[in-house]
This record gives sequence, structure tokens and C-alpha cells, in this order.
Amino acid sequence: ERYAEVGGFDGLYTYFAATAFSDGTRTSEWPRLVTWTSQRNKLFIPCVGPGYDDSRLRPWNAASWRYRAMGRYYQDMWEAAISSEAQIIGVTSFNEWGEGTQIEPAAASRQSATSGYKYQSYGPDPNLYLNLTAAAVATWGERRLSRGAHARSIMAEALVTEDARLETQHQSLRAKAERLYKKRTGCVRARLGAGGGKLFRAIVQASEEQRALDETREALRQRIR
Repeated sequence: ERYAEVGGFDGLYTYFAATAFSDGTRTSEWPRLVTWTSQRNKLFIPCVGPGYDDSRLRPWNAASWRYRAMGRYYQDMWEAAISSEAQIIGVTSFNEWGEGTQIEPAAASRQSATSGYKYQSYGPDPNLYLNLTAAAVATWGERRLSRGAHARSIMAEALVTEDARLETQHQSLRAKAERLYKKRTGCVRARLGAGGGKLFRAIVQASEEQRALDETREALRQRIR
């Protein structure tokens, strides 16, 4: 967070597909980071991946190795990202074979004749991870729509309550204007001069308040619709 704030960046992006590789890749931290960034008008973009294996590139980095579990690891990361309510979710990666994060279509796992290295298996379906991605994105979209509908329902209820409050204020102003008008009429008849002018100004002010109130209520009704 300090780098994002002090450095003037627009947000945070986790990238790594190995959970708990860093603070940002701890999925339990994602809801907090979503809140932290939104409060500062920034973005938090959690990244999901199918697993992680960079053993051929970084033999010393075995602690970051993550088993694919035939797609379960990928599904769990997607669930954590969706539940965090992040606005954007990244996928690491489409074809980064060097770090074992590829999700592009691939044949069943085969062992290299030269190095003996064997990629983690996709199982019998070459499109396994593309299918899992499509399913996760569909779930994400459904939940976003559901949250949006709930938020709109809460807003509509709040606006109805505010409209009722303004109606009470409206009636109060109307009664005030009527009282002032009657007093003004009495002042004119009694030729009270300055007193009548003061009451007239009060009537004008009440009318202006009434007009502003009517405009506010109309704006609220448009939002409710």
C-alpha cells in the first residue's frame, strides 16, 4: 500500500499465481485491499492462476510451487477474487509455460524426452482451463448484477424515506406561507407600512424555499424511477 500511495500509482496488481507468495497474493487480504484502494480512489486487481511451477527457471524457488489439482486451485482463486468484490480480475496467465501458469488449450501431460520434465496434467480435456474461466466469469457477472440490484433497492428505499421527509417539510412551508399571507393581508388593511413590507419579504422567502424543495423532490423521484 505504501508504494501505491507514496508513488502516486493508480492501484495495486498482484500478478503472481502462487497464493501467499507475497502480502498481495494472500487471498485473505483481498477484501481489505479492495476497501483500502476504493477509499483512496484507486483500483485493486487480484490475479488468479491455475497453479505455479517455475522450477526449471528458478530451482531455488520451490516454496512458490503450487499444485493445479486438476483445476481446483484455479477455481478456489477465482472464488476468492469474486468474493473480494474487486472491480477487475486478472488472469495469470494465458501461455506463460515457463512459470507453469498457462491456461491455453493443451494436450494431456507428456514427459520431455530430453529433459525429463513433465508439465502438470490438464486431464482428458485440452480446454479444461478455458471452460473453467468461462464458468467463473459467468458466476462473477451474476454476483455483480445481484449486488447491483441489492444496492439499487437500498437506494430506492432511502430515497422514498427522504421524499417522505421532504413532504413533511413541504406541508410545513405551505402552512407557514399561508400564515404569512394572512398577516400580510392584515397589515395592508391596517396600513402598518414597514411591518407589512417585512412580512412580504418573508412570504417571498418562503415561496423560494418552497420552489427549491419542489425541485429537490422531483430530482429524487427521477432517481427512484
